[in-house]
Amino acid sequence: MGAAGTDVAIEAADVALMSDRLDRISYTIGLSRKTLGIIKQNTAFSVLVVLLLIAGVLIKTVVLASGMFIHEASIFIVILNGMRLLGYGRGTKSPQQDSNSKEGMKGGALPGQV
Repeated sequence: MGAAGTDVAIEAADVALMSDRLDRISYTIGLSRKTLGIIKQNTAFSVLVVLLLIAGVLIKTVVLASGMFIHEASIFIVILNGMRLLGYGRGTKSPQQDSNSKEGMKGGALPGQV
């Protein structure tokens, strides 16, 4: 498992775990679902903006300068939307942190009772 697998096994696998920490699988699945959702949002938004710009050009309400500005602004919005992934999982304890806090308690004392 992990990066210690043979090259043939890694090439044949659909997914290769690069670490032996199986507690991170649920985090990875959640992050991948969130990523796919944001990709779909960004794609739909980008296509909508381009279609609206094309329609505006065809009916002669959008000129080159305003069309470029609108398109660049939409790219900026897509980048900001994608950056939401940077905060994924913050504010929640990982199973590793949770087990470390339990080990630190003395004799079954509650937190704050040392």
